Amino acid sequence: MKKTICLLIAILLFVIITGCGGNADAETGSSDAPNTEKSLEFQICENVDDVDFSKYVQRYGLVGGREYYGTGYYPTMDENGQQIDPEKCVIYTVTSYPDYADNTRCITGITITDPDVTVYGLSIDSPEETIKSVMKSNGFELVDTGSQYSVSFGKDDVTFVFSEGCISIIAKVTNKNNIVF
Repeated sequence: MKKTICLLIAILLFVIITGCGGNADAETGSSDAPNTEKSLEFQICENVDDVDFSKYVQRYGLVGGREYYGTGYYPTMDENGQQIDPEKCVIYTVTSYPDYADNTRCITGITITDPDVTVYGLSIDSPEETIKSVMKSNGFELVDTGSQYSVSFGKDDVTFVFSEGCISIIAKVTNKNNIVF
């Protein structure tokens, strides 16, 4: 059990930390899913079982799921053949949801580093007071101020993390069957 919890914490930290190098939201039809601007191709918690991701560039390195760059964003390669995220991009994380044992493909993470992409009208360049006001007006509660460079808001099973140069949107995924990746 401790290994499973440690693994889930490690995956969440991986998504948050590496995600800022990309994650965001689209209409899912679910009343629980947050509604965001139309500039995103997908919404958080959106089922993408029928989406053909062969047209997207896969971001490598995620265990237990897949990550894809949004349309028009392309990584470069370093001298070791490792992907380097574009400075401005959107990255979508696809895993099962709401539990890892479900045989679905859903958007469970979105990282935004492109200032032209907005969520609830907010971009990575939005002032902190505006972020707080807009998120609270959309029913999100302040979860953590993190540091002087980040602030988090939660609602239901979705967390928005606004940090310097990055917006990360993360859906909580359970692991009731203790799947080990």
